[in-house]
Amino acid sequence: MTEKHFEALSWCVKNGIKVYVNPTIKGLHVQINDNGQLIQSPETYTKKEADLKVWALYLYLYETKSV
Repeated sequence: MTEKHFEALSWCVKNGIKVYVNPTIKGLHVQINDNGQLIQSPETYTKKEADLKVWALYLYLYETKSV
């Protein structure tokens, strides 16, 4: 991960946004908790795919919400 990813993670956590892997019977989903508003991915992911998706979402949320 890059410095930008860690900057995005820090900004999101400070602003009440958390992105994490949610294991279900069907597989791994990625879930966003934006100050209590939960959004879960419709897709399931492998562990590696889910980890990459979490980092990508932190970066995306940072770039779209911090402006």
